[in-house]
Amino acid sequence: EVSEEVVRSIFESEFKDLKTKAFEYFLSIFSERYGGEEAARIAQLAVNLVEPLSKKQEEKVKHALEEFLQ
Repeated sequence: EVSEEVVRSIFESEFKDLKTKAFEYFLSIFSERYGGEEAARIAQLAVNLVEPLSKKQEEKVKHALEEFLQ
């Protein structure tokens, strides 16, 4: 039997890989329009918004957007 710790580490690494791939994808899209640093900031925002948007966490989304715009 596989321990819970091993299972958790597998899923956490897969989730991290997924976030990394999402960031790279968003970065490639935003790099076409914005400079490197700005594109990276927007790409990170996009990655950070995926989870709260999918869970309909309006306050977290609003907070992230307000923080980004400051």
